[in-house]
Amino acid sequence: MLEPLIVGRRPLAIEDVEQSARFSRHVELDGGARERIHKGRAALDAQLERGERIYGVNTGVGGNIRFALDPSQSELLQHNLMRHLSCATGPPLPADVVRAAILLRVATFSTGASAVRAELVDALIALLNRGITPVVPRYGSVGASGDLMPSAYIARALTGMGGVEYQGRSMAALDALKLADLEVIAVTALDALECLRNETAMVLLAAVQAADLRDAIDRLGARNHRVHTAVRLVSDFLDRDRPMEQDVADVAALIASGKLEN
Repeated sequence: MLEPLIVGRRPLAIEDVEQSARFSRHVELDGGARERIHKGRAALDAQLERGERIYGVNTGVGGNIRFALDPSQSELLQHNLMRHLSCATGPPLPADVVRAAILLRVATFSTGASAVRAELVDALIALLNRGITPVVPRYGSVGASGDLMPSAYIARALTGMGGVEYQGRSMAALDALKLADLEVIAVTALDALECLRNETAMVLLAAVQAADLRDAIDRLGARNHRVHTAVRLVSDFLDRDRPMEQDVADVAALIASGKLEN
């Protein structure tokens, strides 16, 4: 049996992602990470108390940044962001990619730099550990600003919106949360917006494909130095802090084309 994966203690490795996404490795949040999350949220609350203007918290987003919001509108804005972006199309992404994307959100939040509440992080971890997987359509994201639409489908499941897969069945997220004895969470200042940032789905799709490539080479007993070097390049890159997700996609494409040279 696999030991629990403690998120926030060290950077995630591809093996961590694969074990959680595909083999339901239990996930826990490191105590130090929890402290960082509380400090990050406290910093946001202090700024709001001082009356500071903060994008996506007390302002609109995008071209609507010019509109100021009062505190009573903050939760509605977060809900509207998820509703607005829940318009993707096509067949659903594989369950392992969705689970991997959830894990990456948890890892990102564990730094404490996102100013989300610990309750949000715990709720994401609960989705993983209870086996609740949001149904995320494949097409429609805008990668330049992040995987907005896929991330919206994941985030909204925490509030009981949308559909999920649970215990081998498709059902409403609200029903699955009730069956798993989980509570619907409120999305307060910044929670939903931070769930939508970054190319979460794209980089995790590259990660699980890199794991598949590594396994395929091992099964075939390949000894080609160029292929092994290519796999190591992708693995090493993803095992770090993924500073440029587009580079991951570029390297993966080069591997697939067979044009990557030592």
